[in-house]
Amino acid sequence: MQLDTIALGTVTYDEQDVITFPQGIPGFEGYHRFLIINIDEESSLGCLQSLDDSRVHFIIINPFTVYLNYEFKIEAADQSELGIQSEADVEVWSIVTGNEHIQEATMNLMAPIIINKQNRNAKQIILHNSAYRTKHAIHDLMAAVQDEGE
Repeated sequence: MQLDTIALGTVTYDEQDVITFPQGIPGFEGYHRFLIINIDEESSLGCLQSLDDSRVHFIIINPFTVYLNYEFKIEAADQSELGIQSEADVEVWSIVTGNEHIQEATMNLMAPIIINKQNRNAKQIILHNSAYRTKHAIHDLMAAVQDEGE
Protein backbone atom coordinates (compact mmCIF):
# COMPACT_ATOMS: atom_id res chain seq x y z
CA MET A 1 0.00 0.00 0.00
CA GLN A 2 1.05 3.59 -0.45
CA LEU A 3 0.44 6.81 1.43
CA ASP A 4 1.24 10.31 0.20
CA THR A 5 2.58 12.30 3.14
CA ILE A 6 3.38 15.96 3.54
CA ALA A 7 6.62 15.37 5.42
CA LEU A 8 8.15 12.41 3.60
CA GLY A 9 6.47 12.14 0.20
CA THR A 10 5.07 8.79 -0.90
CA VAL A 11 5.58 5.95 1.58
CA THR A 12 5.03 2.27 0.85
CA TYR A 13 3.92 0.03 3.71
CA ASP A 14 2.33 -3.33 4.52
CA GLU A 15 -0.67 -3.85 6.78
CA GLN A 16 1.55 -5.54 9.40
CA ASP A 17 3.46 -2.22 9.73
CA VAL A 18 0.35 -0.42 11.02
CA ILE A 19 0.30 0.61 14.68
CA THR A 20 -3.12 1.08 16.25
CA PHE A 21 -3.86 3.56 19.03
CA PRO A 22 -7.32 2.31 20.13
CA GLN A 23 -7.94 5.54 22.08
CA GLY A 24 -5.96 7.79 19.77
CA ILE A 25 -3.21 10.07 21.05
CA PRO A 26 -4.12 12.76 23.61
CA GLY A 27 -5.27 15.76 21.61
CA PHE A 28 -5.60 13.60 18.48
CA GLU A 29 -8.18 11.07 19.67
CA GLY A 30 -9.77 10.79 16.22
CA TYR A 31 -6.64 9.28 14.68
CA HIS A 32 -6.02 5.60 15.38
CA ARG A 33 -3.81 4.11 12.66
CA PHE A 34 -0.16 5.13 12.31
CA LEU A 35 3.14 4.07 10.79
CA ILE A 36 6.61 4.59 12.16
CA ILE A 37 8.87 5.71 9.34
CA ASN A 38 12.58 5.74 10.12
CA ILE A 39 14.16 9.08 9.33
CA ASP A 40 17.65 8.51 10.63
CA GLU A 41 18.79 5.11 11.95
CA GLU A 42 21.90 6.57 13.57
CA SER A 43 20.05 9.05 15.77
CA SER A 44 16.96 6.83 16.20
CA LEU A 45 14.70 9.51 14.76
CA GLY A 46 11.41 8.53 13.22
CA CYS A 47 8.13 9.93 12.01
CA LEU A 48 4.87 8.72 13.55
CA GLN A 49 2.66 9.18 10.50
CA SER A 50 -1.13 9.01 10.67
CA LEU A 51 -2.87 6.81 8.11
CA ASP A 52 -6.17 8.50 8.95
CA ASP A 53 -4.95 11.94 7.83
CA SER A 54 -1.75 12.30 5.82
CA ARG A 55 -1.22 15.80 7.25
CA VAL A 56 -0.87 14.48 10.83
CA HIS A 57 2.59 13.32 11.88
CA PHE A 58 4.94 13.58 14.83
CA ILE A 59 8.72 13.45 14.96
CA ILE A 60 9.71 10.77 17.47
CA ILE A 61 12.92 9.46 18.96
CA ASN A 62 13.96 6.41 20.91
CA PRO A 63 14.50 8.08 24.31
CA PHE A 64 17.05 5.49 25.47
CA THR A 65 19.52 6.60 22.79
CA VAL A 66 19.48 10.13 24.18
CA TYR A 67 18.94 9.59 27.89
CA LEU A 68 20.61 6.42 29.14
CA ASN A 69 19.10 6.65 32.64
CA TYR A 70 15.50 6.94 31.44
CA GLU A 71 13.34 4.48 33.32
CA PHE A 72 9.72 4.17 34.33
CA LYS A 73 7.10 1.60 35.17
CA ILE A 74 4.17 0.80 32.92
CA GLU A 75 1.12 0.48 35.14
CA ALA A 76 -0.66 -2.89 35.22
CA ALA A 77 -3.80 -1.40 33.65
CA ASP A 78 -1.79 -0.08 30.69
CA GLN A 79 0.03 -3.41 30.33
CA SER A 80 -3.31 -5.20 30.30
CA GLU A 81 -4.86 -2.74 27.85
CA LEU A 82 -1.96 -3.16 25.43
CA GLY A 83 -1.66 -6.92 25.95
CA ILE A 84 1.94 -6.68 27.14
CA GLN A 85 3.21 -10.02 28.44
CA SER A 86 6.91 -9.21 28.86
CA GLU A 87 9.40 -6.37 28.63
CA ALA A 88 10.54 -7.80 25.28
CA ASP A 89 7.10 -6.90 23.83
CA VAL A 90 7.64 -3.19 24.49
CA GLU A 91 8.89 -0.48 22.14
CA VAL A 92 9.19 3.06 23.53
CA TRP A 93 9.26 6.39 21.70
CA SER A 94 9.16 10.04 22.77
CA ILE A 95 7.61 12.88 20.80
CA VAL A 96 10.04 15.58 19.71
CA THR A 97 9.09 19.23 19.57
CA GLY A 98 11.10 21.02 16.95
CA ASN A 99 12.24 24.55 16.57
CA GLU A 100 13.95 26.62 13.91
CA HIS A 101 17.23 25.79 15.62
CA ILE A 102 17.90 22.08 16.09
CA GLN A 103 19.77 22.85 19.32
CA GLU A 104 16.46 23.93 20.84
CA ALA A 105 14.53 20.72 20.06
CA THR A 106 12.96 19.02 23.06
CA MET A 107 11.54 15.59 23.80
CA ASN A 108 8.65 14.55 25.99
CA LEU A 109 9.82 12.11 28.67
CA MET A 110 6.68 12.54 30.79
CA ALA A 111 4.38 10.95 28.19
CA PRO A 112 6.16 8.16 26.30
CA ILE A 113 4.51 6.25 23.49
CA ILE A 114 4.35 2.56 24.33
CA ILE A 115 3.92 0.01 21.55
CA ASN A 116 3.30 -3.70 21.96
CA LYS A 117 5.52 -5.11 19.20
CA GLN A 118 3.50 -8.34 19.12
CA ASN A 119 -0.03 -7.02 18.48
CA ARG A 120 0.98 -3.51 17.25
CA ASN A 121 -1.32 -1.76 19.76
CA ALA A 122 -0.04 1.50 21.22
CA LYS A 123 -0.79 4.17 23.77
CA GLN A 124 0.76 7.41 24.92
CA ILE A 125 0.92 7.04 28.69
CA ILE A 126 1.30 9.81 31.24
CA LEU A 127 3.89 9.22 33.97
CA HIS A 128 2.11 10.80 36.93
CA ASN A 129 4.19 11.75 39.97
CA SER A 130 7.32 11.72 37.85
CA ALA A 131 10.32 14.02 37.75
CA TYR A 132 10.16 13.91 33.96
CA ARG A 133 8.82 16.89 32.03
CA THR A 134 7.20 17.34 28.65
CA LYS A 135 10.19 19.33 27.38
CA HIS A 136 13.71 18.02 27.91
CA ALA A 137 16.37 19.63 25.72
CA ILE A 138 17.73 16.90 23.43
CA HIS A 139 20.98 18.78 22.95
CA ASP A 140 21.64 18.80 26.71
CA LEU A 141 20.74 15.12 27.13
CA MET A 142 23.00 14.12 24.24
CA ALA A 143 25.87 16.16 25.66
CA ALA A 144 25.46 14.30 28.96
CA VAL A 145 25.60 10.93 27.12
CA GLN A 146 28.81 11.98 25.36
CA ASP A 147 30.33 13.08 28.69
CA GLU A 148 29.49 9.69 30.23
CA GLY A 149 31.19 7.94 27.31
CA GLU A 150 34.48 9.74 27.77
